[in-house]
Amino acid sequence: MAILWHLALLIPTFATILKFTSAQLELQLPKLPGNYQVGTVAFELKVASNPRDIMASFFYPADRSCSNFPLAPAFPPASLAYIAAEAGLPPGFPVTVTTQAHLKASISSTDFPILIFSTGYGVSRLLYTAMAEDLASLGYIVIVVDHPLDASFIEYPDGRFVNITVTNYENFDAYIPFIDARVQDVRTVLDSLSNTTFSSQIPGLVSRGKIQQLQTSKVGILGHSLGGATAASAMLSDKRFVAGVNLDGSIIGNVTTIGLSKPYLIMENYWHNRTYDATWAEFWTHLRGFKREIRVAQSQHGSYSDYLVLLDELIAAGIPVPPELKEGFGLIDGKRMLEIESAYVDAFFGKWLKGKSGKLLDGPSKMFPEVTFFN
Repeated sequence: MAILWHLALLIPTFATILKFTSAQLELQLPKLPGNYQVGTVAFELKVASNPRDIMASFFYPADRSCSNFPLAPAFPPASLAYIAAEAGLPPGFPVTVTTQAHLKASISSTDFPILIFSTGYGVSRLLYTAMAEDLASLGYIVIVVDHPLDASFIEYPDGRFVNITVTNYENFDAYIPFIDARVQDVRTVLDSLSNTTFSSQIPGLVSRGKIQQLQTSKVGILGHSLGGATAASAMLSDKRFVAGVNLDGSIIGNVTTIGLSKPYLIMENYWHNRTYDATWAEFWTHLRGFKREIRVAQSQHGSYSDYLVLLDELIAAGIPVPPELKEGFGLIDGKRMLEIESAYVDAFFGKWLKGKSGKLLDGPSKMFPEVTFFN
């Protein structure tokens, strides 16, 4: 059976390990791999064409003044408090998680390709920050989208905090309405980038009274779990999405049999492949463009989120993490998993959005022996 975990249900399990310490706990996401410093800002997006109240995080190459701006927290206060409360921790428990991105620093240029990231079902966008800022440091503008009514929690700028109880559906067809709504979400975000009223809020985009235009006619889309399925459906419905990456998500909806003529990369966990996932097997036969399927050794479905990195940070801080919890998110080192993800996603989008060779996608690499190709 195809894998579609509901990672939000694991938040309480993850958070309970904080009970092992009463001292101030300060965690930071891994250092960036690219040549660019990174800026970040979050926006609420409400438009007449979409009744859903969308939150999105932007990560982008920042200009040289970024050192004047503080590093952003990974979780705003209410979100961090929610995670702590779910674990039964007292209010104000002393823990902070810091990113490598500078809050509200100015964007350095609009020439970078745009990538839109769709989250896993029941997962907050805040749990994909490490990969988003990694890709931004490699020269992309990355937008991570919270999907209302299937994100486990969303914190809005006006103080509203919305959380839901996700449903684990046995029938994949039950997820089709979620896919349809998600596709509308990512299209709404992309449309809004061409609206100067919205885009002018991005720091540094207004220069000498003029608003610089973002490159919205040819963008990439990627996602984890249900977000990977969202990427495929969005590519089918909107020509602006020219290339897509699926991080370990089964394919749902009519794109499974209609297929795509656009480039598509599948990155899978160690136990997930076309042999065991009928949706991938069917979809693969209908992919008419460039396609790659790669597996990462010792990984699990949750390895494609920030959970694995955060668990390893806790271990490094001397906190005893239950072995079964670490195994559940992958035995591979968190930083190594992030390095592999970023390298292959960059190679793919670099090839199709920047005109680079994408040599890493040609086959096995001595740099990444953990990666196996199934083409």
